Amino acid sequence: MSDKTHCLNCGSKLKRNTSICPQCGVAQPVRPVGGLIGLIVLLALLGVSVLVAIF
Repeated sequence: MSDKTHCLNCGSKLKRNTSICPQCGVAQPVRPVGGLIGLIVLLALLGVSVLVAIF
């Protein structure tokens, strides 16, 4: 995965973890590093709780 992206407003090249574009000043969406891992853990816990509730 590349560590480069572009500004959603002006299209200038940015690092992926940049929160504000230095060219136009528009805030960029930044995904937390552990977001995907947390989502997987949450879905696994929900699945286990549904199985426990069924049995």
